[in-house]
Amino acid sequence: MQTYAILQYLEDQQAWKIRFLGYDVYSTSWVTNAGLIHLWAGDITELRDHTKKVATFHNLKLIEPVSYELFQEIYEWIEAFLNGSELSPPISIFSLRFFPMYRKILEVPYGTVAHYSQLARSFPDRMKLIKALRYNPFPPLIPCHRIVSKNSFPGQYTPLGEKFKLQLIQKENRSKSVDNHTKRK
Repeated sequence: MQTYAILQYLEDQQAWKIRFLGYDVYSTSWVTNAGLIHLWAGDITELRDHTKKVATFHNLKLIEPVSYELFQEIYEWIEAFLNGSELSPPISIFSLRFFPMYRKILEVPYGTVAHYSQLARSFPDRMKLIKALRYNPFPPLIPCHRIVSKNSFPGQYTPLGEKFKLQLIQKENRSKSVDNHTKRK
């Protein structure tokens, strides 16, 4: 089952309105000096602001928005990823400010979660950890949605919130359950 639908291109905003996991969100993808970035938000102003913050945080130069065809391909990657395919984000995470942190997040297995405290052991500067998660340049392919609090409370998911984060976690768990059930037959 497809988890997304591209509803409308907003040319003046260089963004798309999409339906993703039942939510109407705004999304944009850009070619940068380090590869592609992909971001989403609940409203267009928030998306524009978040895009600027992510680019500034990682010292990325936004070169141009991606074409419709590439945008569609990005969502096909995201769809495959959320259904268990092993994919890497199409951005050079080596050039990102918090490369070691993102590499650690990429090690969290599909359909599972890790605790903030587990990451904090490797990265004791809590504020840097929170900023790296907040300014993730390619959700969900850098799966920061898999990082939860020690009591398994989902925590924030910038900029779409904890309900959306919980939906991503549940989507992976459902896909993993279906996949495990299929393999047993």
